[in-house]
Amino acid sequence: MGPGLDPLVKELAVSVQKGRCLLAKSLSRGTPLDSFGYLAKEALSITDNQLIRLIGTDGLLCLPMVAHREPVGVVILGIDETQFSCLSEEISLLTMFINQAALSIYAENVRQTQASIVQAERLRASSEVARRVAHEVNNPLGIIKNYLKMLGIKLSENNAVQEEINIINEEIDRISGIISVLSDFFEPKVRQKEPVDINSLISDLIKITHEALLVESGIKAQLDLEPSLPPAMTDKNGLKQVLINLIKNAAEAMPGGGNLNIKTRRVFDGPKKDLRKDLHEDQAYVKITISDDGPGIPERIRSRLFEPFVSSKGKGHAGLGLSIAGSIIRDLNGTITCESEEAKGTTFKIELPVEKTQGR
Repeated sequence: MGPGLDPLVKELAVSVQKGRCLLAKSLSRGTPLDSFGYLAKEALSITDNQLIRLIGTDGLLCLPMVAHREPVGVVILGIDETQFSCLSEEISLLTMFINQAALSIYAENVRQTQASIVQAERLRASSEVARRVAHEVNNPLGIIKNYLKMLGIKLSENNAVQEEINIINEEIDRISGIISVLSDFFEPKVRQKEPVDINSLISDLIKITHEALLVESGIKAQLDLEPSLPPAMTDKNGLKQVLINLIKNAAEAMPGGGNLNIKTRRVFDGPKKDLRKDLHEDQAYVKITISDDGPGIPERIRSRLFEPFVSSKGKGHAGLGLSIAGSIIRDLNGTITCESEEAKGTTFKIELPVEKTQGR
């Protein structure tokens, strides 16, 4: 680009629907166009003049990218008028190179589209299997709940076992909910949000998973929970599913022992682009950080970590856990990100909006 380009400008969006500016005309006609009048011979639009000023050159040369008669994009060159007379003689050669690039982009777009179709079909097939499993599994779960109820009646109300019975009942209900989510993976979700004490939720989850997941593998859990953390507006069961999945993943990554660190903080980072359009910049968030010092996640998987059927665990793992976790967090107007370095560990960060009454 030209020397006058503002370094603060990271990206631009130009509408091509009405085809008034040079790049839109070039794309729709499939013809190189310039702002010097040699090829364009039309008045420049406001957008054209703004682009020229932004780039800091005398004018523009727009070269359409076409592959298999399909428009792929436009290459815009900022050039001075003294350079244009020489460059205009090489437009045919430039067009040849640009169309080669267009073919590569077109092929990648086709590959991504086909991959999305295959992935969608696999998810639909998995959802159908999950529907059948849900029908079969809910019957024995119902029988277990009935026996737990009978057991609770036989015990006194003050018996310490009553608390364990309540936890088992809650987890049975959560299993039914998980199966229900899997069985309608493509259906839009309306999550019931309520103020949730995140610190209490995490403390309870550590109690539940301590013996079964952590102690057995020699993993030490360390909590750093902000005492004044405000409630988050979220779906308690959905968030519990996400956190248990992350704790379980960390435990499986450290079969020989290690450290699991969970931290909570209140932050005011403001909405992240395209993910929190309905929230204000002064909105506060609860930030949950879950770190382990396991082997880390391979780089080839990291960029696709929240896609369905992507897993670093090998055979026997469907790769749906993090995909579902990402979907749940998005439904809750939050974000989930992952940082990982091989041989050093993995960190997941979740941000969720706090209850609106808890302002800055």
